[in-house]
Amino acid sequence: MPAASICRLRKGMVIFMGQKNNVICSYLSNPVVFADFINGSIHNGEKVVFPDQLMDRERVTHLKENPPPVKRPPGKPKYVERQRDSLKAVFGGDYYIVIGIEAQNKVDYAMPIRCMEYDVTEYKRQLRERSRSREGKLSGGEFLSGMAKEEKLNPVITIVFYHGEEPYDGCMDLHDMLELKEENKTCQRIVYKRFIADYHVNLVKAGDLDEGNFETGLLCIKSLRCKIPVLFFFRVPGKD
Repeated sequence: MPAASICRLRKGMVIFMGQKNNVICSYLSNPVVFADFINGSIHNGEKVVFPDQLMDRERVTHLKENPPPVKRPPGKPKYVERQRDSLKAVFGGDYYIVIGIEAQNKVDYAMPIRCMEYDVTEYKRQLRERSRSREGKLSGGEFLSGMAKEEKLNPVITIVFYHGEEPYDGCMDLHDMLELKEENKTCQRIVYKRFIADYHVNLVKAGDLDEGNFETGLLCIKSLRCKIPVLFFFRVPGKD
């Protein structure tokens, strides 16, 4: 997602210029705002996550593209780059969790697959990091798996922050995207449904949030659903 242009106006204030969704993505990249969003949307305003607990994670992913109609020269596979809006590791006293925020002003009807793809990419990145930092070599099944039996990965959560004008009518989980109609109970697809893994979308809608749960510029969060100009004024936390 391209970043919005930012210029300082005076102490404690900045002007964000750009498309609405890009502006919000840029604002959420601030660790104070990120923590405020998590506390306000997940923890009902309770201060659970603090800015000094946050660390940026790599947001860029590379995916192989399907073979093109015209044969590409050997040794030159094409990769498609995708970039998450915001991704940070949260370090607590007894936990470490990775949280991503995807800001949306339009409904993405394939969002369950998109979230699943993002999360799997982060888990695979953790596996690579474990492999690089591991002392000693693995053997047997551990070698084939790429991780030791006692090792655990850190949980990954993706939150979809919808601030669009239209009601959100997208699929809320992977099963909603699949042809699994239940009118015909004898349909073989229904028989296999319980074997099909599901993936849920963690949706946060701007219009449903309590502004009293926020302390930063997110206080005016419900106004984000309006047709606001490309020029935005936001208070920069910690710059008063």
